[in-house]
Formats: sequence, structure tokens, C-alpha cells
Amino acid sequence: MKFVRYIFYLEILVNLLSGFQTLFTPSTFMAQFSSLPVTAPAAEMARWYGVLICVVNWLLFRALQRRGPALKLALEAYLVGDILQIVVSFVSASTLGWTGNIVLSVVISLLLGVARMICLWKPVETGIE
Repeated sequence: MKFVRYIFYLEILVNLLSGFQTLFTPSTFMAQFSSLPVTAPAAEMARWYGVLICVVNWLLFRALQRRGPALKLALEAYLVGDILQIVVSFVSASTLGWTGNIVLSVVISLLLGVARMICLWKPVETGIE
């Protein structure tokens, strides 16, 4: 079952790509969620989101290296984030309509949330402890 934690390395890679996209091409990032035009203030807010993605991504990467209590804490926090991401995806979909990215967000958050719960439920078997 130790393979489960490697899912989080894949998550880091995807988050890194998203983070770079929000930092360097925020309008392109935002256009994936809606066909509405992206305003300059909205694009700049996406850049700030990119900063947060990079910082939080680094925390997960370091926690995966250390394992133990640091990783458990990170996985708990990310699980809360998964739940919030799903809720916000439904709110966004009710406002903007269901786009491919919003659907993908829900699916990925569900899969990652399940992987996190498995790791937290069986820390020794999954190698997080």
C-alpha cells in the first residue's frame, strides 16, 4: 500500500504546473474556468493564488520527505482543502456553469481525498509514518 503516497508526488507536479501557469499566464489559467473575459484585477489575483500554490506545494513536498507527524499534519490540512475545493467547485459551477476544469477539480479532489484518508487511516501500511 506504500504506492498511495506516491500519488502525492504526482499531485505536486500538477500543482507546480498550475502554479507556474497562474504566475506567468494568469488569464490563460482563468479562461479554463469560464468563457467570460478575464479582467486585469482578476488576472492579478490569480497570480497571488499561484504564489500560494507554490508555497503550499513546497510544504507537502517537504512533509513527504520527512514523513511522520509532519506528513500527517499536511495530509489532514490538504484533506480539509479537498473538501473545501469540492464545495467551491459546486459554487463556481452554479455561477459559471460546469466546465471541464470544474468537473476535473471535483474528480481530482475526490481521488486525492480518498488517498489522504487511506494514508491517515493506515499510516504504517502506507509508509507515511
